Amino acid sequence: MFETDPLMFIETAATKGKPSGRTIYDSRYDKDIKLEKEVKEEVLKIDEETLSKLESIVELYQLSKPVLCDIKTIDSKYEGIPFEIKDEDVDIKHKGDILSLKVNTILEIIILRV
Repeated sequence: MFETDPLMFIETAATKGKPSGRTIYDSRYDKDIKLEKEVKEEVLKIDEETLSKLESIVELYQLSKPVLCDIKTIDSKYEGIPFEIKDEDVDIKHKGDILSLKVNTILEIIILRV
């Protein structure tokens, strides 16, 4: 009758999907964890399909066929024409200005007009 075992054991599960912008408490580490920073660090790789698409769009620009795109990054969304890739940056023409974006922050490229 006088057992030292816990009365109830609650099994927990870990998941890769985490809500962004929320603070959670993790009892394993005794500190608050900012999920937004973790998500940004995990996404800092561009997938092969998106990179190939970006390179093809830049090649078309060099052949005098500019492609208008929606470029979604980690922080925001841009509408413009990618025209040059330099090392880890891509230059796009956006509303008359030239913007330089990090290639690793690009999540998705949607072609609007050829």
